Amino acid sequence: MIDPMTRWCRAGVLLLAIGADACGSSPNPPNNPDGGGSGEPIRGTERLGWTQSASSAAELAALRFAAYVDNNRVALSEVNCGASGGRFECSSRMPSMTPGTHTIELVSFLNDVESARSAPLRVTLSGVVAPADLSGATRGATGTTADGIRLSLTVVADRVESPTALAFSPDGRVFVAERRGHVRIVDPEELGGGTDVDDIAPALELDDVLVPGPLAGGLLDVALDADFARTKLAYVLYTTASADGSPVFKVARYREAGGRLGERIVILDDVQASAVRPAGAIGIGMDRKLYVALDAGDDLTQSEQAASYNGKVLRLESGGATPADQGAASPVHVSGLRSPRGFEWHPTSGALWVADVMDAQTEQLKVWSAASMRERSVALPALTNASAFTFYRGRLLPGMQGDVLVAAETGHLLRLRFDRRDSTRLVATERLFENLQEPATLVNVGPDGAIYLGTAGAIYRISPR
Repeated sequence: MIDPMTRWCRAGVLLLAIGADACGSSPNPPNNPDGGGSGEPIRGTERLGWTQSASSAAELAALRFAAYVDNNRVALSEVNCGASGGRFECSSRMPSMTPGTHTIELVSFLNDVESARSAPLRVTLSGVVAPADLSGATRGATGTTADGIRLSLTVVADRVESPTALAFSPDGRVFVAERRGHVRIVDPEELGGGTDVDDIAPALELDDVLVPGPLAGGLLDVALDADFARTKLAYVLYTTASADGSPVFKVARYREAGGRLGERIVILDDVQASAVRPAGAIGIGMDRKLYVALDAGDDLTQSEQAASYNGKVLRLESGGATPADQGAASPVHVSGLRSPRGFEWHPTSGALWVADVMDAQTEQLKVWSAASMRERSVALPALTNASAFTFYRGRLLPGMQGDVLVAAETGHLLRLRFDRRDSTRLVATERLFENLQEPATLVNVGPDGAIYLGTAGAIYRISPR
């Protein structure tokens, strides 16, 4: 096997190369210079990798992928693509296989039209790769935390298309943001028993959203105004395409009426986003201002440049103006971020916490105290790949009060416990519901005190049992 294949296998990813043209009637034939092999030994925990040609992130977003394992077609799940050196490096969960030697061929497809197959890759599997299926125990799972809290996990909303955020209105309705640009409003009586969310007509359908990859960009977050009961204002953060097709951030404000979001006002636009993994978040602060976190746009130097909004948390009025009490007449509130996946205010100290992914090995919760705005940091466990986080501040699970809950793309809910006398001293971590088999994409605490956890196609409720 040639050196590039060997290098990727050692990294835990098996590499193929596949080309496609999403603008034509069918994708380009695959091109696999690293195919072949005499049965590369794998354990099944590796991710399948390939290089995908596309003229832009928008073209890439239109493609889907499948594998032929011994001539049997299997849809690929958990696909993630990022730009590197003028091309897109993609990976996915291994297709389901039994122990033994297998031949894997990749295809891309557009509107159900497949490309030709890539050159074959032969692997020898020592274990079993089961299909990603949430129809079993995960949909009614139970668990007990290290300190004895008995939990139950149940599906409350099904057929959700890659949910990224939930916002709870004062009247009990739930605003569900989906990565591909839909916001659906779910009545409280509908959020339970496995409601099919895609049967609910969208309150908002963004026509300019750009989704560079399954876990990247698109509609990133939704937030409701501090006085939503009166103003009916909602805010969304998403990625769209610039003139050259690259992703940029946009924040828009809407007014809800009759279950629809209208009266659109764009309050922030054309801020460069990462081409590898666009990341950001929005929220309403304790001061009732709008806060927006944006990634560094693949250039960490921008996070320290005063003139750039990249790598920052911005503080804004509801219409996008800079608050009068902001220093230097700038909306920049904090700097020095790379890929912020969420932010929250500590329920007792009022400090601003931001989940920031620096690289594949370094993820941190960065903390700015309310008084001094001095930064401290708490390291997250390796292989978390945080997508969102929140503090638990409900009454339903008093033993988790003040804990940090992180939605992990590695397929679990991470719980962080802190010293009650020092809110930044981490004393324990544990992974809950590790058998999700899909990336966790959102986490929030509802007004009922339950924890709501989202994956690629469902929303779960975690409550006592």
